[in-house]
Amino acid sequence: MPNAQPSPGGGRALLFADDEAPLRLLARVVLESAGYEVLPAGDGREAVELFRREGGRVALALLDLEMPLLGGLAALREMADPGPPPPALLMSGYDPPTLPTDLVRHVRGVLAKPFRAEELVRAVRAALGVIV
Repeated sequence: MPNAQPSPGGGRALLFADDEAPLRLLARVVLESAGYEVLPAGDGREAVELFRREGGRVALALLDLEMPLLGGLAALREMADPGPPPPALLMSGYDPPTLPTDLVRHVRGVLAKPFRAEELVRAVRAALGVIV
């Protein structure tokens, strides 16, 4: 039996927050096939609640900048209360805003929407510092 190579994702948990259900489903399929566990959220408020429940497992939060109830930056700021927020990869279909100084060290990049499956995986790996 050949030696099985560990998946580059290593089963790490990713919080994926976007208000577009088809994009959440596609991202889940793509990222799970790359070896990640995906914790989906439909808006920023749900993402914060999910992080508060599962925070110790979240290796990276992928946050859409424009969502109902709470956008990605506001959600990331709330995740920072009371402890540090997770590393974040922001997603946007618009020009990314200037990052607030209190959050800039937590943001590992901005992924322009729309993106292809391989761009998503590549951005996640880069944000996590994974070299494949």
